[in-house]
Amino acid sequence: MSFFKTVLFWIFVGFISVKACSDFVFIVDGEVDENFAGRALQRRKEIALKTAQQLDLGFHRAALIFYGKRPSSNLLITSFEEDQTKDLFTSKLRAQFDNLLLKNASKALEPSYGASDAIETLLKQVLPHKKMGALVILLFFTDGKARENENGRLEKLTAKLSKKHYIHSFVINSESSISEERLQTLLLLTNGEKKSIITSQDRQQTLEQKMISTLRSFISCEQTSKFRTLRRKPIALSPAAPVAPITATTQIPPKAPRFNPRTTTQKPSRVSSGSRFGGCMMDIVFLMDFSGGARDKREKYINIASEMIRNMQLGENETQIAFVRYSGLKRTDSVFHFKKHYNASEAIEEIAKTPTLGGTTRTGAAMLDASKEFDRRFGGRTTAQKFMIVFTDAYSQDDPVDASAKLYQERVKVLAVAVDDAIQPPDHEQLKSIATDQKSIFLEKDFHKLFTYFSQCRQ
Repeated sequence: MSFFKTVLFWIFVGFISVKACSDFVFIVDGEVDENFAGRALQRRKEIALKTAQQLDLGFHRAALIFYGKRPSSNLLITSFEEDQTKDLFTSKLRAQFDNLLLKNASKALEPSYGASDAIETLLKQVLPHKKMGALVILLFFTDGKARENENGRLEKLTAKLSKKHYIHSFVINSESSISEERLQTLLLLTNGEKKSIITSQDRQQTLEQKMISTLRSFISCEQTSKFRTLRRKPIALSPAAPVAPITATTQIPPKAPRFNPRTTTQKPSRVSSGSRFGGCMMDIVFLMDFSGGARDKREKYINIASEMIRNMQLGENETQIAFVRYSGLKRTDSVFHFKKHYNASEAIEEIAKTPTLGGTTRTGAAMLDASKEFDRRFGGRTTAQKFMIVFTDAYSQDDPVDASAKLYQERVKVLAVAVDDAIQPPDHEQLKSIATDQKSIFLEKDFHKLFTYFSQCRQ
């Protein structure tokens, strides 16, 4: 019977993963240098069509935005459509380019609009219709020429895009050389990721080969199917022992276990190991987003963590804490490991002195890096309950769901903590991706519960 359920589960997961492919947005700049207009537009058309032909539309979805000098007054040519086919989308894309080439020759094009106008169209008319849980892949076909007085507005709009964790941006540029000024525009479009600028400068690969290799994981649905499969965190297929200590009367629940250090099946008793109460041996990693976008929240994060630490019973055989800060890729920094602080005031003092890092936000990568703190060489204990508390506004440039699933499989309970922000409220969807379960998400209205979450060992 259990085998039959397992088979049904994987059939179900497989079905979901196929339907969860990415949403692609083709954002095409119809304006090129006048001296090479015909040839440059023709090349841009070839690359855009070859990219579209790689997509299995019907599983993927695609939208098309044209800016610069355009054959029609509308920037949005087509948005996401459920019954979309590859032939239908490529025919619309081809028709726009053909019309553009024709009207460019006769000088009958609409006035030029910049990349900032295209992004505003994306934010208002396209992203509200994205598929739930899907990644959105932005493909800018442009040489990076900015319109007059556009940079300030472009910076503000691309900053908004950078806060949306589900977006991955790429530039596809067929030019063999890029000026420094245009490179800065391309970096704005890719959130500072130079590797996301696909050009023909690499002599080892053609532009088409580089485009396919760069986008392969998104084109094949690998990223998204992985997201949907791991997000379920199935206890039946990947069993994890419950974190609460097992006693003679403890029953393992049929559903995925919930971590709750305050709940036991019998009255706590003293144990010879030195722990004040059975089940109070906990290793807790505080992981804080110290990126540029969370700079204004640093003090609040530290105050929350400090209050939690004051309510813990620190000790070699009781609760141990480690503190890790992070921002972008490969910018995870362990401020102190387990075993360093068994005095709450000293731990709080060191946390309070820790400066921000600045830069972008990669929460998923940071969670995996911070999980190394549970290793014995850093003071981790195999018999302790493991917790990671992630302080973030949940606007990561990577998707943390894989990291969360991996930590779950390693029996690490993940709590997500976010503070209120009237201008940029925390992203609740990403908080769900970070936390082990819904009850492990703590917003400001829940902080009174958070402050006493680990306080059982003080009673």
